[in-house]
Amino acid sequence: MARGRPLYGVARSALNYTAQRPMQDANLVTWMQGIVRRYPDWGYRLAHGRAVNCGWPVSRNRFHRLWQRHHLQQPLRVPQRKIITGARLNPAPFIRNHIWCYDFVHDRDMRPDA
Repeated sequence: MARGRPLYGVARSALNYTAQRPMQDANLVTWMQGIVRRYPDWGYRLAHGRAVNCGWPVSRNRFHRLWQRHHLQQPLRVPQRKIITGARLNPAPFIRNHIWCYDFVHDRDMRPDA
């Protein structure tokens, strides 16, 4: 191996590198968790707007990455299923003139003398 070439294409100074960003983001993440506790219905966009107004210098993309990484989003709401009972929504009439309906095709009274 030549002396000037890095091992496996990586410089030796980069092998022991530790990222500084998690330590810088720790305060922002605790602030975000407080926002989620106080306003659980907020999404990351509204929370990012509050963060910028409070003086946090953070881009929306970085804020969204942290929001997802720490699982701060609300789970999707599962729609409730209708219970199948076999009952009809419009039951059949039991007696004569039980069900009446109106026809609202015209907006005036349709008397022959009018």
